[in-house]
Amino acid sequence: MLGKSGDAAGAAAAFEESLADWTRVLGPNHPKTLTNQQDLARWQEQARAHTVR
Repeated sequence: MLGKSGDAAGAAAAFEESLADWTRVLGPNHPKTLTNQQDLARWQEQARAHTVR
């Protein structure tokens, strides 16, 4: 919900934390881990775009 509230940096931080958990529990090639990586990259990009402005 952080991203929907406009907090892209907060969303990226949350996805970064969850990625470590998904990777540890399910492994690096599990579909949920890979989806989380993709979501993390998207929120990191959003956070950078808001920082540049």
